[in-house]
Amino acid sequence: MKLKNLWQKLINNLLSRFSYCLGKGWSRPKYVGLILTQRCNFRCLHCQTQERATERELSYSEWKKVIDQIANFSPGAVVDLTGGEPLLHKDVFKIIQYLKRKDLFVTMHTNGFFIDKDRARKLIQLGLDEIVVSFYSLNPKTQDFLRGKRGVHQKMLSAINYLRKSREKSKSKTKIKIAVLLTRYNIEEFPKMIEWAKEKQIEVIPQPLMESLYSGEHNPDWFLKSKSWPKPKQVLSLSSQTSFLKVIKDYYLNPKSVLKYKCYTAQNNLIIDSGGKVSFCYDSKSIGDVKSSFVKIWNSQKANRMRQKIKECSKYCRIVGCNFEPSFFDKIKILFSREKKQDLDILFQKRLRKALWISWLLQLVPFIRLIGLNGSMTKGKIRKESDIDFLIIAKQGRIWIVRFLTIILTRLIGQKAHGEKIAGRICLNRYQVDNFLEIQPHNFYHANCFSSLVPLFDINLYPKYQKKNRWMEKFNFKIRPTLRVKLVNNFFFRYLRKINELFLSGNLGNWLERKLGNFQKERIRKDKRTQEAPKGRVRFSEKEICIHFLRE
Repeated sequence: MKLKNLWQKLINNLLSRFSYCLGKGWSRPKYVGLILTQRCNFRCLHCQTQERATERELSYSEWKKVIDQIANFSPGAVVDLTGGEPLLHKDVFKIIQYLKRKDLFVTMHTNGFFIDKDRARKLIQLGLDEIVVSFYSLNPKTQDFLRGKRGVHQKMLSAINYLRKSREKSKSKTKIKIAVLLTRYNIEEFPKMIEWAKEKQIEVIPQPLMESLYSGEHNPDWFLKSKSWPKPKQVLSLSSQTSFLKVIKDYYLNPKSVLKYKCYTAQNNLIIDSGGKVSFCYDSKSIGDVKSSFVKIWNSQKANRMRQKIKECSKYCRIVGCNFEPSFFDKIKILFSREKKQDLDILFQKRLRKALWISWLLQLVPFIRLIGLNGSMTKGKIRKESDIDFLIIAKQGRIWIVRFLTIILTRLIGQKAHGEKIAGRICLNRYQVDNFLEIQPHNFYHANCFSSLVPLFDINLYPKYQKKNRWMEKFNFKIRPTLRVKLVNNFFFRYLRKINELFLSGNLGNWLERKLGNFQKERIRKDKRTQEAPKGRVRFSEKEICIHFLRE
């Protein structure tokens, strides 16, 4: 069945290309947008959809007829429920149910305002394939400003959390995504939003600013008057980690650069608005009405004339998600990137096993209380050249003994990161004591790094660590492990550790702690990298040791 679907998609893609060249409708729509309503409870800075609200909207029975036509005409299409705000339509749940009954792939774009616990459960249970929440900022003021309504930030966060919990509870395969419109007000925080979304297992869809829909004649310089258009300096800081982000970046630096991409909207798209009018594009004129057959509309002379008009269109919206298609070379890159991901997954598992093995060995160290994996590995990120970050918690008054012994042990087995030998080795750059579990200072960087700490060895300290670091929730990070691993715990090693702790618990241990502390402090102070490191990256005391040298 999958092979048959793949073959059908390949044929449809080829027909789409031929149709574009000849201005015909030989292909079938890949994307069908159903504008359930033009009504919206937001007044977004960039949007004028509300101004198009019609007095009459299609009823449930009328939408059923539309869906029947879609199922017969283009059963392989993605059906996108949009608006306005689709949840304002009184029959939205019945419409979704009927779409799924027809075995169609269904997505919904929503601002999330009306999604409470019950609606989230219902949306997931109905079997939506994707839910896309428009979410523009982690900053409440920025969010409210861009959405034109006060107090919406928390409502949208709650909606996302309700959807995630419902999906987890029902073990649904529904994809939850956030759409982020990139403007001068939020583009600089976009990397933080990606990290936040990964933490919550949510996909991110970046969206570029576009000339206002329904604006009439195209003004090629419209962006010069836009208050939301990002500054070049902001755009240059944007990472090009995907082909689409690179296109957006090029677009913001030179809008006309996107004209090199062909617009296949008249071959791939079908839009039905809330009043029943049919068009190819959210910004093109009607080519028919739902009272007519979609086959007749699609192949009509009026449709072909519109195809020619769209082919000659010089608007920049060809890179909007429903229109944009990667080039042939970009698709080849995507295929190679998938192979690369598989290689990185193998590397990740290999390094995780190494982290567990070294933790198994380090449990020998007296006064060690917790070994936690943190940093990029807990975020599902890994590179061949990256190291393995450990957070070590020691007993109060024995932090320097623990640091000295863990460094000696990892050096003896050739796994301590130092100099140019970094890749796949253990980075021991942070130690804290068991009565000082709070990560400081409180900022996004530390919340991102340490909220997903994965305990590898633990003597019942992790729950206290969670409690002491509740401040991370202010940055929208939950304090919980992102990986499930079995804690290392060897009876023989535990017995040896306790004997050593008993031996070093009195005056001898105090003397050794003092001597080793003075020795290590002096070495850290004399290290030229300490002098070169920015303020705060190298600090040490009897309760915390943080060594973050700059790497060349």
